[in-house]
Amino acid sequence: MDRSKKEALVAELHETFETASLVVVTSQSGLTVAEVSDLRQKMRDVGAGYKVTKNTLVRLALKGTKFEHLNEVFTGPTAIAFSKDPVAAAKVVTDYQKTNEKISIVGRIAGQACGTYSDPSHTDCWRASGTWWSVGARVRSVWEFKLRSGSGQSRVNTTALGVN
Repeated sequence: MDRSKKEALVAELHETFETASLVVVTSQSGLTVAEVSDLRQKMRDVGAGYKVTKNTLVRLALKGTKFEHLNEVFTGPTAIAFSKDPVAAAKVVTDYQKTNEKISIVGRIAGQACGTYSDPSHTDCWRASGTWWSVGARVRSVWEFKLRSGSGQSRVNTTALGVN
């Protein structure tokens, strides 16, 4: 791949990271073309995307985005699932992973909702039913915990959140 194509790919990936609310990094060693095509179709059906990545180019594209600290998980054969919806890509990858052992989750982050890296062993913490009400309830419970434990920011308006 020549330099201009690499630069275009980095710019495209950077835009993907800028607009996505969720990125799921997968290790997908041994998936067939048919399996990847099937997964991509399932992603498109929910408004998400799935892209096999070149780690060096992804690391360049991550710079200056809310997902920049995911750099460390891009080793080996990786791909990214991404969506503007904060749960769509995660739900599809989790469901697909149940039926295909060739794919595994190595990292994920919801950029707008939590802003931190989630350990892949804690899939229940981000797997949602897909409704906005359930996502809102989870976000509220995290804020309540932070406020009650003293780890929340003091300038948070608890009345606006409905936490009293």
